[in-house]
Amino acid sequence: MRQQLEQHDHQLLISVAEKYGVLLRHVVPLLLPFVERDEPLTEEEVLRFSALIVSRLAHAREEFQRESLRPFGTRPDAQEILYRIWQVQNDG
Repeated sequence: MRQQLEQHDHQLLISVAEKYGVLLRHVVPLLLPFVERDEPLTEEEVLRFSALIVSRLAHAREEFQRESLRPFGTRPDAQEILYRIWQVQNDG
């Protein structure tokens, strides 16, 4: 339940940030739970996000899953994937 509320909060923050032009580097970390989880985006999430966010999230999720299948058991860095897809400099 807590995870669902947290993701709902992230959805809301992402939508508001996009509406008001918040710098992307502040928004990208909120997208991490949507990339790292096993479940696909829900219909509600797809409806709440813009087409651009849904497209980039799908791209990030596919890349994260593809990199997860590589040998050596190293977990891919979802945050780096997001920064690369959103073309945002990672200052952290």
